[in-house]
Amino acid sequence: MIFQTLLLSLFFCSCLCEDETNILYTRIDGRVKLECEGENPSWKFKANESSIEFNDVVLGDDVVAEGNKLTLKSMKETELGVYACFDADENLLEQFDVVLAFRVKRLPASISVDVGESTKGHLKCVSVADNNVLFRWFKRTEGDEDAPLVPICGIENDNCLTSEEPQPEEVKDKKATTTAKPFMERISIANGEEEGYITSTLTIDNAQYEDRDVYVCHLISIEHKDDIDYDCSADFCDETESLLRVKDPLAALWPFIGIVAEVVVLCLVIFICERRKKDEDKDDLDDDRYTGNNVSSNNSLRQRK
Repeated sequence: MIFQTLLLSLFFCSCLCEDETNILYTRIDGRVKLECEGENPSWKFKANESSIEFNDVVLGDDVVAEGNKLTLKSMKETELGVYACFDADENLLEQFDVVLAFRVKRLPASISVDVGESTKGHLKCVSVADNNVLFRWFKRTEGDEDAPLVPICGIENDNCLTSEEPQPEEVKDKKATTTAKPFMERISIANGEEEGYITSTLTIDNAQYEDRDVYVCHLISIEHKDDIDYDCSADFCDETESLLRVKDPLAALWPFIGIVAEVVVLCLVIFICERRKKDEDKDDLDDDRYTGNNVSSNNSLRQRK
């Protein structure tokens, strides 16, 4: 009987603790506003639920306390944790567990592949906070941040709401390669898992010069999977992008060849000039010898007379 009573007490306490903790989902650089039921409370923080002691919240330009509200203007990863408000007698009034809703691992600013090669997993989008999400891939023209995002659809795991493929005008005014297959026949999207988090990898096989574009990955909360027009700055969406550079594998060789060619031409010019100079010196020497012979002949004739 005592054991059952103890279990019921523990269950009641755990439920009470859960009820006292408000869970707030946010994202890195997001804005969080906490409101306490008391008046002019003091705010404290601890990194997680398992920590015992609270520490005073350090106020500043990005962390502001006004009345019964605490505002974190730009959430940082180190600021994630449990916030609590206390009255003047240090009694706990309310606590909030601020956790990361979801976040996408940033792609490198740019990646480079040789023409004809594969991107080999360089375009990998990773969710580092929550797996209750889906991925969508887009592309846009390099150098124009206001250019519309073109969804990459029509292949497996694209999570698109439409099956439309990118239009041909996307690659106009670019260096075209006629021997490669169309873009949609050279790409694939593979879902996977990495360190407990889901991933989406866009692979482009036999990369061509016209594939050079900015590739954008959207990480979207599963509750908003049917949204067509949305702003990815919202709390239910995060994005990352990378510029794909397709380069000539012999590009570094051409300057060297140019330098060698210049040296060869210079050597030829020097050789020809030296050769002409030697020929001219030889002709002058022959003329001098001919003149000298004539003078000797004239002197001999005078002596005979």
